[in-house]
Amino acid sequence: MVVPNPGEEGYFQRLKAIAKAKTFTITKITPYFGEGVIGETPPSDVPPQMITPFAELEAVADFGNCKMPVRLISPIVSSEVSRLIGSGP
Repeated sequence: MVVPNPGEEGYFQRLKAIAKAKTFTITKITPYFGEGVIGETPPSDVPPQMITPFAELEAVADFGNCKMPVRLISPIVSSEVSRLIGSGP
């Protein structure tokens, strides 16, 4: 997930631009643990049954003639990546 900038109105246009980057360089990785399962909303008034590791990635999208800083949130366990992209069990 690409993190929106505060007050950003052109978020979807920025996503389309990022998709056209020639290179994408990760400059920093910060690991975290979150409550629940990434991409799922827990039922109301029910505490999460698990915690999930994920990372915040700081990166630079390079378009050849300009660069754009990007922040991403990503799972770091391969089974979670597979589940989110639809290739898991």
